[in-house]
Amino acid sequence: MLQRETFHANEVIFRELDSDRKLYFIIDGKVNLKHIRTKTVIKELGADESFGEIGFFSGQMRCCTAKSV
Repeated sequence: MLQRETFHANEVIFRELDSDRKLYFIIDGKVNLKHIRTKTVIKELGADESFGEIGFFSGQMRCCTAKSV
């Protein structure tokens, strides 16, 4: 089941070590995946990209923080 969510600029979508199991697809805008402990941006994602697959498929805790740009 798909559910549309809208995030404003600089809004945290999920945090490192959260345990939710959502998979996200970006329709419009950008998202930064950031490792909080090292303050490193791992990747910036844009339209037609997805993220959150590790938690979705494996049930593991989030390994980074996702924040809208």
